[in-house]
Amino acid sequence: MKKHLFFVLYLIFFSAFFSNAQKPAYDTTVVDYDKIYYSWEEASWMPKRVCNLYLFNKGMDTLSSSISEMKNIRVLFLKKNKLTELPYQIGTLRFLKKLNVSENKLNFLPLTFTKLDSLEEFDISSNNLDSLPYDIGKLKNLKKLYLQNNNLTNLPPTISELQNLELLNLSNNELTVLPPEIRLMTNLKLLILEGNDIDPHSKDIITRFLKDTEVIY
Repeated sequence: MKKHLFFVLYLIFFSAFFSNAQKPAYDTTVVDYDKIYYSWEEASWMPKRVCNLYLFNKGMDTLSSSISEMKNIRVLFLKKNKLTELPYQIGTLRFLKKLNVSENKLNFLPLTFTKLDSLEEFDISSNNLDSLPYDIGKLKNLKKLYLQNNNLTNLPPTISELQNLELLNLSNNELTVLPPEIRLMTNLKLLILEGNDIDPHSKDIITRFLKDTEVIY
């Protein structure tokens, strides 16, 4: 009986030792919450650890689809590059809170963009955007939205579903009317519309319903 027990314990110990020997020397599931990665090469080496990725002014014209491997990323700054589109895989970044793609050459957002339901701050200013995804209202946690210096001619009525939005910058676009649903955005603290030729009816709606919102024309 003792020999049998000893043999079983030996097998358990041997199996555990062999299993650990096969594992890498580091744990890729540990997230570096405070570390900021400034290069794609470093970040892609251990993608699950990445929480903050800053790729300013790198001359990038594409963002690799392997961004989806950075499943724990919270902050992604891609400002001042040459991006013409974002990969659809960006929609898998479910913990992403801040996304800055300003000063690029983006014409549209992928349909998967609205799956970023943790997003709180989005800056896509100074691009070539002429429309927003119709279901942008799915970004329920969005608080700050920077859309200035684009080519927007209209806004989808679903933008009113962004009930946590506090700042909306639409300056220097090609807007003439706003959807009447904007009257529902009563949590807005700042609405910037300068550089657009907003019609009197839209201004009247804002005056009547957004009484606690600071509006800049």
